[in-house]
Amino acid sequence: MRGFKMTFRGKDYYMACTSGSTGILVSNKENVMRLLCDAMDMEGNYFQWMTEDLYADDEIIISYEDFDESLLTSPLREKLVKDEATEKRFMLSIYQQQKEQLIEQGY
Repeated sequence: MRGFKMTFRGKDYYMACTSGSTGILVSNKENVMRLLCDAMDMEGNYFQWMTEDLYADDEIIISYEDFDESLLTSPLREKLVKDEATEKRFMLSIYQQQKEQLIEQGY
């Protein structure tokens, strides 16, 4: 399987999607730098491996590799396309997680 190997804070992440897009994104919202790693396959299934705040001395090492599928990091969150009720539950879980993060940050 071809995909990305990323080392972040001493941990290796193996991320890939057999047919679709895999993304490693750095965002800056409200002066908070975040590292996001996710993928979406051609059927609309979604996988998220990480979402972490970034700090000044963080080091990120990324390489594109051919690795055994058994090394693939288990997603923190995934959404498999099934039906509308599943979609609504998934969106609600994302909302709840983001709400908790904002409350923890004092918003």
